[in-house]
Amino acid sequence: YGNYLIVGNTTESSTSFPSRIRWSDVNLPNTFPTLNFIDVEPNDGDKVVSLIAYDDSVFIFKRHSIYRMLITGSDGPDAFIIRPVLRNVGAWAKNSVRVVPGQGIFFLAQNTLYLLNNSQAASYTGGGLEPIGDPIQRTFDSINRAQWGNAVAAVGAVPDTSAPDDTVSAAMFPGNGLASLTSIGTVP
Repeated sequence: YGNYLIVGNTTESSTSFPSRIRWSDVNLPNTFPTLNFIDVEPNDGDKVVSLIAYDDSVFIFKRHSIYRMLITGSDGPDAFIIRPVLRNVGAWAKNSVRVVPGQGIFFLAQNTLYLLNNSQAASYTGGGLEPIGDPIQRTFDSINRAQWGNAVAAVGAVPDTSAPDDTVSAAMFPGNGLASLTSIGTVP
């Protein structure tokens, strides 16, 4: 992102840093200077689950919170700042976080599927985060929560031929099997 390689939930010299975000030197993806990192609320007992680039930011998903990483225009340890977007909701499965162009970021949280739409992603309030899993909530509820970390989201890779062209479909793959493919709404 922005000519940097960004990683999270790192292990450095055999020490785990589950809340750490680290970035390379600009245009040098194999070089990670010692001071190029930010620990995102390291004492909250949570860990970084997923990172995803969207619009002009990188979004950091922990299990119980979401943060926005912004490029500052400086170099080195001052290249990025991090701002909270939401607390009390985050991603439970790293492979469930997906960008849907023109819509926003979809992700599986602790109780259902959510959409962080364009306007919410651009703000720091996260007001009105939209739970969109209602049409398939019974399926979510039937899956053992211990398997939620294995969920994988697919965007456009699993067609629902029975749905109109302007319909967004959701697929959830816990482990190796397809649990649900269903229409969850239409594209505005």
